[in-house]
Amino acid sequence: MKSVLGLVCAAGVFLSGSAFGQSSLVIDTDEYHYVATFDPGRISSERLRELLLFSPYEFGVYGWKIDQAEVSTGSNETPGRLEKSAIATPLELCIDSDPRYHPCGKRDISDPNFFANAEVNVGRNEQSIAALNRLNVPTQIGTILQQFRESLLFYSTIQRRCLEYLRTGNLRALSREIGPIDPSTQCIKEIRELNAATSRGRRYELSTHAWRNCLISAWQSVGPAYPREAWRTFVHDYGITEQFTNKPVD
Repeated sequence: MKSVLGLVCAAGVFLSGSAFGQSSLVIDTDEYHYVATFDPGRISSERLRELLLFSPYEFGVYGWKIDQAEVSTGSNETPGRLEKSAIATPLELCIDSDPRYHPCGKRDISDPNFFANAEVNVGRNEQSIAALNRLNVPTQIGTILQQFRESLLFYSTIQRRCLEYLRTGNLRALSREIGPIDPSTQCIKEIRELNAATSRGRRYELSTHAWRNCLISAWQSVGPAYPREAWRTFVHDYGITEQFTNKPVD
């Protein structure tokens, strides 16, 4: 799944204005151009920008905030099927300029600040889940919100279980079910390799790559497609006309 982060003002220029009772929202970056016209009496530009997180579009690699919490999305499109969902911040993420993190160093288990920074990311995921749980959306896109909640809970649980295992070495942390996925039966090869691992570096490598990738693959194989019709119904019922265009890559 291609990983993307949502939208903040730094992503481009937001413009809104009124003409003949209609307002417009324009988001323009080097990667894409989005424009929507709508009746401000039915929905505000701020509310529409917030709900674009649940749209079928990719809005670049910038942090999207819901109620001050960052929410990341991942998407993958094949002929006839779009997958888009909320995904978790990985344990390894560390941003040098972000005061929440200790000095990043190597960003893996060999670094003395790895566990402290991984805890920051687990906390960020919990904040994102809480933000989605608090969010109310129009009924037309309720199914999309629910899919995002479920996927974010699944992906964040992967990160939390992985951190638990790296702290304790207890393989049961990686063998317990996560939602509909049972690693003990669906990731047997990866569990066996972890059971045979003798070094901290090898356990880290296997748990953050092979085991994690196995669970993600299993989830994607049973996960529902993005419900395009729900978004179409939303924009129709709210009188929104929109156009999204990807720009050519030089």
